[in-house]
Amino acid sequence: MVAARDSGCSVLITSRHRLAGVEITLGATSLTVDELSADESLALLTTVVGADRIAADVPAARELTELCAGLPLALRIVAANLVLWPGQTLADYRSELAGAGLVARLSVPGDERLGLRRAFDMSYDAVSEQGAWLFSLLGLVPGADVSLIATAALAGLDTRATRQVLRELVASHLVQYRASERFGLHDLLRDYAAERAGERIPAAIRDEALGRLFDHYLRTADRAATALYPDMLRLPVGEPRERPFDPAEARQWLLAEHTNILAAIRWTAEHGPISYAWRLADVLRGFYHSHRLDADWEAAAGTGLTAAEKADDRHAAGAMRHSLGALAWSRGAYGRALAELDAAKESYHVSGARAGEDSVLHALGVVHLDLGRLDRATDHFTAALAATEECGAPLRIANGLINLGAVLIERGRLAEGIRHNERALEVCRRLGSPHAAAIALCNLGHGYRVTGDLDRALEVLTEAREILRELGSRDDEADVLVRLAAVHLDTGGFPDAHSCAHEALRAARDADNRRFEADALCALGDVHVQVGGEETGHGHYLEALRLAKRIGYRRGEIVAAIGLSSAAPRTAADYASIALRTAERGGFGLLAGQARIGLAEAVLAAGDPVAADEHASRGLQDLRASGHVLGEARALVVLGAVRSYQADHVGAREHWLAAGELLDLGSAAPIAVEVRTLLSTEAGVAPGCGRHT
Repeated sequence: MVAARDSGCSVLITSRHRLAGVEITLGATSLTVDELSADESLALLTTVVGADRIAADVPAARELTELCAGLPLALRIVAANLVLWPGQTLADYRSELAGAGLVARLSVPGDERLGLRRAFDMSYDAVSEQGAWLFSLLGLVPGADVSLIATAALAGLDTRATRQVLRELVASHLVQYRASERFGLHDLLRDYAAERAGERIPAAIRDEALGRLFDHYLRTADRAATALYPDMLRLPVGEPRERPFDPAEARQWLLAEHTNILAAIRWTAEHGPISYAWRLADVLRGFYHSHRLDADWEAAAGTGLTAAEKADDRHAAGAMRHSLGALAWSRGAYGRALAELDAAKESYHVSGARAGEDSVLHALGVVHLDLGRLDRATDHFTAALAATEECGAPLRIANGLINLGAVLIERGRLAEGIRHNERALEVCRRLGSPHAAAIALCNLGHGYRVTGDLDRALEVLTEAREILRELGSRDDEADVLVRLAAVHLDTGGFPDAHSCAHEALRAARDADNRRFEADALCALGDVHVQVGGEETGHGHYLEALRLAKRIGYRRGEIVAAIGLSSAAPRTAADYASIALRTAERGGFGLLAGQARIGLAEAVLAAGDPVAADEHASRGLQDLRASGHVLGEARALVVLGAVRSYQADHVGAREHWLAAGELLDLGSAAPIAVEVRTLLSTEAGVAPGCGRHT
């Protein structure tokens, strides 16, 4: 603090306490001295100890500064001891300070003034009894900081009383104030506070305080998860004691507290109460997934699993393996996902957790869907939905409808798949499940697009993206962006299509989601091929194919192979054949129809109109039966090209006119432009490479 006088002289006053009275009465300026940075700490040590000695072992010197955590007094004590014992190496002194009780060991023998514990004692002894008690409790808290409300839970006080005590501790520089009524302790003060807690607070009281804190974390996290992911099955927590969160408030709370909750998970797994480890890990699963905090997710679920197995709680173990399986699936590690989910199903079954057993069927179905086993996926989804409907849980029923609807769309049963997702969307909106609603909207966007309702597809996909951005779900946003890119491409909005595809790729890579990365690469390939950049498009498709093959993502393999059939004329028939075989083997009805049309174009370009006619006619039949309007139009264009190749110009024109009846020929959609061009010529020409409708 600097107190200035009219004479031009100033007085510098130092204190561990904030001298508010001096500020007010004398107009002094208060300057808070923060901890020194790592480089500043090393510079201070070098100045006192000497450059040569520090240079002899810089790593050990940096470790010593880390122990001091930027506290000038601690650094001066370390420096003084090194000066007193010039023969001691820095590494030996570092070893001497290691372990518990660091605060007490940071002292200079023979000089009581240079002792860190003594300095802290002076501040501690100067605060009120209640302040000393709360400060001691704060030393027990796992995590980097703590909110006002969490501190109140720890102390068993109301927030008003807690705020007053915290202000006293901040004024004494025992506690640091951080933004938005959050508080923390310097690392060395945390150690000191924990020592004080052990000295003055009985173990039972300490356990009760931490229990209140962990219960606050659990119940508040459960409220947040209910606001954001109410459709997701969780272990029971109990009836909420407070008002519900709104989604934005819930997300902000989780962003602020998730690292502290992870610290609480680790603490309780080691020290107890052990059940908090798996209960807290379980309640954060949706947040970890949507924000792709994979390392934290794995640490939380893994720690929870160890705790559950230690306690022989099979229901909890099932929930933790369910979580680990979902994490593995999201990373494209399908083998591990199946192993974890099968183990989860067994644990649920043994413990009699019927809802968990039904829920894990959905997760297994999603894995089989990605692996191209649509029959097994359909069986899992159908069984899970039937069981959930029997229990009467509306939001979980909506989840089942979304999953089953998605696989039905892939199989080519568009009308059913769309109806399932529309029904689910109504439930999600009515009961307030924003994340599930966004997934339903994404599925509907895909369904509406292929049935030719591009305006509606754009509307629902835009809404889905807005919801996911509000939720911070970067992972799922990548999927929506891929769908949006396809809609923009189909309407002739090439810049928007490129922007969405590029952003999808960035989002997928940010989230480390290799499945969505493969999809985004294919979307970029589509855009480049459509605007004449076959070589660039070929590169994107090839990268997508390699990635999809590496992780076993069958749908990605099919889409990439279809793309390559349009970008690589010499190998077009080979890639289209591969796509067709893989799609038919997996039950991907829509993609099989598209692959047939690609194969028809490839063999026509190679001079085989008979084979082209056969493939295009079969593709037309399948796509028409499914309701894939854009695919039907493409098939008609190709059949017209076959007739044109055979010099049947009347037949060619009939097919192109039929295609035109399915389209808005006045639009800028590439296929509409192509049909207009064909109809404007007398004889027509065989079309170039078609797009992947």
